[in-house]
Amino acid sequence: VSSTAIIGGGPSGLATAIMLAQKGWTDVHVYDRLPAPPSPDNDAVWGDTARFYLIGLGGRGQKALKELGVWDEVDRFCTTVVGRMDWAPGSGPDEGVERIFTDRPYLTKVIARDRLVGVLHRIVTERYAEHVRIHHGVACTDVEWLQNEEVEMTVQPTRAADSEVATGTASSCAPRL
Repeated sequence: VSSTAIIGGGPSGLATAIMLAQKGWTDVHVYDRLPAPPSPDNDAVWGDTARFYLIGLGGRGQKALKELGVWDEVDRFCTTVVGRMDWAPGSGPDEGVERIFTDRPYLTKVIARDRLVGVLHRIVTERYAEHVRIHHGVACTDVEWLQNEEVEMTVQPTRAADSEVATGTASSCAPRL
C-alpha cells in the first residue's frame, strides 16, 4: 500500500488532507516546514489581530468549508464584516472610501490565516489521526518523477542535518509515495 504526500500544512494542504481522509484515503502525510500552530482557543496568542495576516472567507470559501464539515469550528473564530475601505491610487492615507455591502447572499467572515491553520490542524489530529499524519519542521527539498509514475521525494528537517528519502507511486491528483 502506498502513501500520499501533501507538501504544505497551510489551509489548502490541511483541507486537502481532510477531504482525502473523508474519501477513504489512508496513510496521508502532510509535510510542513513550520512548527505546529498554537491552539485556536489560546486568547493570549490571538488577542492582537494586528499581528496577523487576516483573510476573508466569502461565499465560495464558506461553502467549501461547509462541504468539508468544518465550517462551524472555523466560524467560531471568525469576525463578520459587511464592507471594506477602498483607497484610490494617489489618495492620502486618510482619504479612503468606506463601502458597505448589504445585498450579498454571504457576509464575509475574517480570520487570522494562522488561526485557520490551527482550527484545521486540530480537526485533522482529532478526527482523522488514523488516516493523516502531519510532519512539522520538515521541508520538501526535491521531487523527482521517475519511470512508471514513481516519485522520489526528499524531505529535510528544518532544524536538523538529517534527511529522509521517500519513493513510491504517483496518482493524477496527489503524489503517492
